[in-house]
Amino acid sequence: MDKTVHPLYKRPVVFKLCACLLVKFLRKIIVFVVMSEDMAKDGYEDIMNVDISSVAIDLMRRKYEHVPQLKYMQMDVKDMSFFPDETFDGVVDKGTLDSLMCGTDAPISAAQMLGEVSRLFAGRALGKYAMSSLCSRL
Repeated sequence: MDKTVHPLYKRPVVFKLCACLLVKFLRKIIVFVVMSEDMAKDGYEDIMNVDISSVAIDLMRRKYEHVPQLKYMQMDVKDMSFFPDETFDGVVDKGTLDSLMCGTDAPISAAQMLGEVSRLFAGRALGKYAMSSLCSRL
């Protein structure tokens, strides 16, 4: 098994540029990637990071406790009911949908996540979803 990390899961500049262009004028963003600290440096002011792993959230929260723009919550992206409808202006996803597509009930899981993403900025004219994927089935 190849244990090298695919470039998509490092910090590709091209993806960062595309994602930032999509959400350039947005104020409140939810992020499913490890690049939110770069976005904070670029001037984004309200960035919510979510991950299903409480360990990952705790590590990131401690690592970036000095960056007030970054907030962290452990949650399943298939059920983000903690947030009311139309909470965010944009969603940035780098690999989260890929991981759901590798699991059992992949189509159902993907539909649940995308339904939640849509709900989070339903009705917002500028709501954007930036996603990078390696999945050939999407």
